[in-house]
Amino acid sequence: MGQVWRALDIETGGEVAAKLLPRAAAESTGRFAREAAIMRELPSERFVTVLDSGTTESLAYFVMELLEGEDLASCLDREGRLGPDALLPLVDAVSAGLAEAHAAGVVHRDITPKNIFLETTASGRRVRVLDFGLAKHASIHARVTKSGMLLGTPHYMSPEQVEGPHRVDYRTDIWSLAAVAYRALCGRRPFEADSLPELLGYIANAQPVPPSLLGLGLGPEVDAVFERALAKDRRARPSDAPAFASALGRALLA
Repeated sequence: MGQVWRALDIETGGEVAAKLLPRAAAESTGRFAREAAIMRELPSERFVTVLDSGTTESLAYFVMELLEGEDLASCLDREGRLGPDALLPLVDAVSAGLAEAHAAGVVHRDITPKNIFLETTASGRRVRVLDFGLAKHASIHARVTKSGMLLGTPHYMSPEQVEGPHRVDYRTDIWSLAAVAYRALCGRRPFEADSLPELLGYIANAQPVPPSLLGLGLGPEVDAVFERALAKDRRARPSDAPAFASALGRALLA
């Protein structure tokens, strides 16, 4: 939602990232403002710091720290898939970020490879969770989607998101993180289809191919982790995101 530009802060002389949205649709502008407010409540290096926000006659905007690096989607487009040594630290970092967000009452609702950023720093790589434009906050009860609107990125939407955006809780992020991990580890997404209705039907009713059957040398222990994390019934999923990360680590290192 909106566009992100590299910009120059004329007061400090430093480079920043500016996210801009035309003030055409009241619903989108309201969600944009809530995104900035939610990000301000998550002052952690696992996310992105908001430096300023506001509106002009034609734009809503907020200004963030500028990150150098690439998102996980770009990395996977280039590499195809990741081995356990690269995947596990990434999943650990994202799960820790989600645990912080969930503790603050925030459900991200759009965990995808595009929204996981691999930042390049002087001390090495750091993983950041981006884009809280679709996030739900426990203290914000405004209706932010029209009835029937699909909320999320289809291939990484949980079964309850398919049913309706107001049915989700923190366990939808666990499902989406598991879908991202499956894509990164297996080189394919859990569910593929030729049309959106078919894809949503698979997410709601089908089971993904067990990783052990994909010829990647993965064992049944890995199958069991994904079977639980991608369960249709959210009550069957791991208790929190770090629990999923730990289970995946044990299975891959067994």
